[in-house]
Amino acid sequence: MQPLRITLATCLMALLSACNDGLMLYEIYNTIGQAEAHGAFSRGWFPEWMPRDAINIHEYHDLDTNSQAISFEVSEPNSFRWPSVCNPTINARR
Repeated sequence: MQPLRITLATCLMALLSACNDGLMLYEIYNTIGQAEAHGAFSRGWFPEWMPRDAINIHEYHDLDTNSQAISFEVSEPNSFRWPSVCNPTINARR
């Protein structure tokens, strides 16, 4: 009976892993320069207002739902002003 359980579990894992259709993407960049080199701006995933000193950038986008989230750190958080079109969620780490 044990080999049957292992076979069923293996088949179930294979089926579930096939559910990711590749439409959800997650990228991490250390700097804006890395994001530019990877084409994040030219492909439209990063807005032009991104601060030039942004670091530790995490970007998630879902091609199916056209949703996106970006998080980043800046060296001078008090000098950065969010554009009026943004609804930032701030979770400052100090």
